[in-house]
Amino acid sequence: MAGRTSMGCSRRNLLLGALTAAAAPKRASLVRKGATGIDRKALVTRHNFQYNKLDGVFQIGNGGAVFNCDATGLQTFAGNIMTDWGWNWSPMPQGYTRADVPITGTYERGRLKGPQIWPASEDALYHWMRENPHRMNLGRLRFVHARGQPLKREEVSGIDRHIDIYTVKQHTVFQLHGQQVTVESLCDTRADRLAVRITSSALAVGRLWIMLDFPYPDRKQGPWIGDFHAPQKHKTLVVRRAETWVHLQRIADSSRYGVMFTGKHAAIYPDERPHTWRLIPLAGQTTIELTCQFAPDAVNLGQRHPSFAETEKATANHWERFWNSGGAIDLSGSSNPAAPELERRIVLAQYQMAVQEAGDMPGAEIGLIGLDQWSSQANMEMAVWHIGHYALWNRWPLAMRELAFYWRIKPVARALARQLDYRGVKWPKRTGPGGRNVPWFGDNILAWQQPHPIFFAELHYRLAPTFETLELWRDIIFSTADYMASFPTWNKTLKRYDLTPIMPACEHGVTSNSVYELAYWRFALTAAQTWHRRMGLPADPRWAHVLKHLAPLPVDQGVYVISEQWAKATYTTIRNNHPDMIGVYGMLPPIAGVDPAIAHATVLKTWKSWDWAGKHEYGWDLPWMAMAAARVGEPQIAISALTAKVHGNHFDIRGINTGGPCPYVPGDGALLYAAAFLTAGWDGGPHHNAPGFPQDGSWKVRHEGLNKAM
Repeated sequence: MAGRTSMGCSRRNLLLGALTAAAAPKRASLVRKGATGIDRKALVTRHNFQYNKLDGVFQIGNGGAVFNCDATGLQTFAGNIMTDWGWNWSPMPQGYTRADVPITGTYERGRLKGPQIWPASEDALYHWMRENPHRMNLGRLRFVHARGQPLKREEVSGIDRHIDIYTVKQHTVFQLHGQQVTVESLCDTRADRLAVRITSSALAVGRLWIMLDFPYPDRKQGPWIGDFHAPQKHKTLVVRRAETWVHLQRIADSSRYGVMFTGKHAAIYPDERPHTWRLIPLAGQTTIELTCQFAPDAVNLGQRHPSFAETEKATANHWERFWNSGGAIDLSGSSNPAAPELERRIVLAQYQMAVQEAGDMPGAEIGLIGLDQWSSQANMEMAVWHIGHYALWNRWPLAMRELAFYWRIKPVARALARQLDYRGVKWPKRTGPGGRNVPWFGDNILAWQQPHPIFFAELHYRLAPTFETLELWRDIIFSTADYMASFPTWNKTLKRYDLTPIMPACEHGVTSNSVYELAYWRFALTAAQTWHRRMGLPADPRWAHVLKHLAPLPVDQGVYVISEQWAKATYTTIRNNHPDMIGVYGMLPPIAGVDPAIAHATVLKTWKSWDWAGKHEYGWDLPWMAMAAARVGEPQIAISALTAKVHGNHFDIRGINTGGPCPYVPGDGALLYAAAFLTAGWDGGPHHNAPGFPQDGSWKVRHEGLNKAM
């Protein structure tokens, strides 16, 4: 989030500043109540909610740091402290050093012939590279009894927990042996710092303490990530301390970070247990405050300890500016019974993405909640859902924060392309902060992440059509297109370029000429040529030749199919997971080689035959379908897709999509992109209000501050 001060090393901040200053669109001005009839505060706060489950974790954050709190307002029974910079590398397998890790993530050399073949002799290294780096839980703040005895679940009752998403503040009240405890929790937007105010008579009599402790950052799962019972594996060093604060340095494997723990009306002491500090209220105090700040640089942690009231004011002002700028969609006047739930999802998805998906790199599929099966690394094909919606919602500066990642990892992406005998840059499939591709049999042949930077650049240019934008993206676009033009294989028999070998977005296996990738290749290479023209440069002949001779999109019986080889299986034995066929004319705008009539028939066929209710559907599949249906003139299908009551389209009480193997934030980003698409429209679409919604009188859609899609 803008204004956050501890976002990683200075090099990253300099890069981010250069990128955003070079070509950032004008920020949307603050929208005053009544400007277009939408009361932003009323819209947002009607979706505040209670979440009284004891270990039910809720997120308060600043875009790149999240404090996942349970119903005590801390992490007494569950919850992790996660940041976009908090990574750990486990010790290397015996006999290996970091120098043995291929910088590109693969031993393969030469043009791709099929799935990656990993040397059997390097099996231990393969598994290490699969799991490292992994995000880590930076610590745990808990209520404990005097002398540090843990609270028991049965001791906590009468929970009344409210979430104010307009100010991003958590307020909870609970009973502890008949004594009321009131907790207010905030995440500072100026630093990665939790601020808490606690009021209870239990404090005054010394019955209730607060404890901060740290785990060894392995991949252990449970209420908290990490191993809290391995003190010998990590270090907690005191940099300096006073009675009411302590400055610590944490060391675990190759990871380093700093912690500043402060109290007001309380003293801080080391506990007899290692890696543990306790905050003890001063005698007679019924209200105490604490802050806990984390930073990747232990030396430069701030000396100043802001009060809770100061943090509360600054944080409330920040989030008021957020909610009163950018886009808004108000469905409160609708009579359609699906409208209240859809509006709730849209508002809470904005909250979740801004709180945990506006950091230093494209997000993990689980966001900053915990560890997912991919070590909470970035699956780069999901970047379009993590980031793209910020363009349509007029919040592009948040996107640029994550998009800076492409510039940072470009040297590694260029090295990977060279190693595989291609031109330009090959973007990784899954990666940590260094850009190394994570080994997996399909990591080099899954390819739909490759065109994403060109898609993002086009979104940016629509917001800021300036020479600065052209120059900013120039090398990213041209080197991305160079790889895309060198990847296809010339088919001498058919006199065409084939995309082969390739794993399509649906990941059903290895094939050739998959439909969505063929369309996305056409979009990206055409856009790259357009970028040349905008800059007064001649067309690139290599790109032009590939575009002219690229294999046609596969069609069977008048509809698009996933690939030529899977024509008969697409709507019969496959018909689950991501429906690649509808991606060619939905999120993607009309491009040469895509037939609108076939695209329309494909939408109808897919909507009727796909296994939408199955367990293999992910949270972005139905938003993808909604966009395709809207573009071909089927708004009833579009809104039915966006509101379908199926596994992949479920959003929990926090507004987090659960249509995946974990809390699945790409589903939130896809919902926001599709909602703006249906509401503000798309190039060449109908000119009436909310063209993606049925015009049957049951939907009254008010909106402001949204941008039209391509």
